[in-house]
Amino acid sequence: MKKYIIPIIGLSFVLISFSGEKLAEEKNSPGKDRKRVLIIGFQQDKMTSNFYLKDDIASKTKVSPDSLESLYSQAIIDGFTNIVSKELEFIPCYDNRIVLEIHKHVRYDLEKDIILTDLTMLDMNTYKDFLNRYNADYLLFINQYKLSRMGNPFNVVFHIINYNLFNDSHNRLYAGQTSFNMEKLIPLAELDVKYKKQAKKIIVQCEKAIL
Repeated sequence: MKKYIIPIIGLSFVLISFSGEKLAEEKNSPGKDRKRVLIIGFQQDKMTSNFYLKDDIASKTKVSPDSLESLYSQAIIDGFTNIVSKELEFIPCYDNRIVLEIHKHVRYDLEKDIILTDLTMLDMNTYKDFLNRYNADYLLFINQYKLSRMGNPFNVVFHIINYNLFNDSHNRLYAGQTSFNMEKLIPLAELDVKYKKQAKKIIVQCEKAIL
């Protein structure tokens, strides 16, 4: 079993073991009767950094400051496109009314550097109606994106994605995070491959939590 030390928020480190399980792959023949997972992105104040100001991020990544959060959120969700799990199907939610309604009732907590999303304030019937509109069985909530500058002297940028998985009774099944690092900020349009790799890792964790 290989072990890796992966940097997490701040300067702390968490030891995570991988047993060599195969990541979700792009497949031509997905399994029948797959469970459907609706994906929604983070809200505006949940893109943070310990180093960069918003305008600085926008300038270096070549996006408008006014749409910075929504573009990053969308880019992460787009990473799930064309990645097919044998048992799960991931469906992006593009209805802003649904996203805003869910965000209005969300509460957040922090546990061991993992952002926890609490949906219990969201009316159960409303929540089920949201899922039913997409014929979905689960909700994947991308709840925070953090750009963390680390190293000495701050020479590495870690892109940290926090996410929670919920069942159809809005009970949290899993809370986790995934990350990748780069030497500097680059245009958002050049991160497609990175986000696809992170999506594959998230799908693996969803499969473990659901199946």
